[in-house]
Amino acid sequence: MEDVYCKGSIQQGSADAMRDDKYLVFFVAGENCWRSMKWESENLLDGEIFPLLKESSIIFKLKAGSPEAGFLSMFCPVEQAPYLVVLKNGSLVTKLTSDTPETTFVPSLKSALSPATPPSSPPPSSPSTSTPSQNTLSSLFADRRVRLEQQQKALAATAREKKAAELKRRQNNLTPDRKRYVEEQTRRIAADKAEKDRILLALENDRIEREAREQRKREGRAAVFSTPVQDVDRAEEKVAFNEVLVSVRLLHGGLIKARFLEGKGLGELREWVDENRTDGTEAYIFMQPPDRKFSALDENKSLKELKLPKLTNLVLVHR
Repeated sequence: MEDVYCKGSIQQGSADAMRDDKYLVFFVAGENCWRSMKWESENLLDGEIFPLLKESSIIFKLKAGSPEAGFLSMFCPVEQAPYLVVLKNGSLVTKLTSDTPETTFVPSLKSALSPATPPSSPPPSSPSTSTPSQNTLSSLFADRRVRLEQQQKALAATAREKKAAELKRRQNNLTPDRKRYVEEQTRRIAADKAEKDRILLALENDRIEREAREQRKREGRAAVFSTPVQDVDRAEEKVAFNEVLVSVRLLHGGLIKARFLEGKGLGELREWVDENRTDGTEAYIFMQPPDRKFSALDENKSLKELKLPKLTNLVLVHR
């Protein structure tokens, strides 16, 4: 049955029914109601009923108690679910209720949905695009929706006023001591919340700063180790027998290089780096990849004493 029910609005369905000269059928079902399920799975699927419903009707399934189901009260009294209402041209054709006997359900619905015998000489068609019944039904829908919206707004306003009045009554009934206690508790709760928010904010700021530091370290390591040293002057025969070609990777990833006599000290190399570096003035120590670090005592030794190879790569790392 689910694929037979109209998924659009009731207003659109009523307009389509008027246009196509079809019946407008409303099946109002109760939630978890065995009779509603029986009607839907047996009675409405009857071999004589189902073809009529499918071909000559626009069917809506409504939930009992919904605003849409309340619309039917304009045509007939609201019944206990389930019940079924058939309209045609804005007029009630038939209504089947939960009290309708099973033996008369199918015949009654079949009789209501069966096409009437056409007259021998049909009256001339009217050129108007909408009939008075259609206009009346559309007007009823619009009026009903407006009334429902007004009722809902009024109920909501009444509920808000009632809640505010109850809160005021409780506050007025408080003894001075009780009122003072409530005020103190309110302030304490607000202060606790503010302190908790402050701690959470501090923790969050610490986390962000920690992640930023880790990111800077990762970027520094990536700049140091991922950028290969250029192959210029890599051949050992291009370096004199008493020289060392030193390539220095700066803190920001840049590279400087120069030749030094083996007898030069590491301290002299530091002086040259300080004069030629382009990464600022942050303190640093020398490291020979992968993990050899030079101390202040090492800077008093010559490059030869430190056993640096002819082609030496050094990296500046933060002190």
